[in-house]
Amino acid sequence: MIQIALVVSACLAPLFSPIALSMALSVGAAAVLPLSSLAVGVLIDALYWSPGAYAYPFYTFVGGAITLVAYGARRFIETSIM
Repeated sequence: MIQIALVVSACLAPLFSPIALSMALSVGAAAVLPLSSLAVGVLIDALYWSPGAYAYPFYTFVGGAITLVAYGARRFIETSIM
């Protein structure tokens, strides 16, 4: 139940809080569901991206990097425990 609340709060955070807090929550939610950080990155870019600011969707790439790190960490933890 707490895991679901963490993922939902990470997905709702870009609507109500600053970007830094949203990305911090997405890092925490990536421990539960790694693709949630990618979803938060896409949501932040959809809400706040302007063509003059960046030539590419920056937070989508940040969310993708967090997702890759989370998958690597989960794979490492699962193989080292067993």
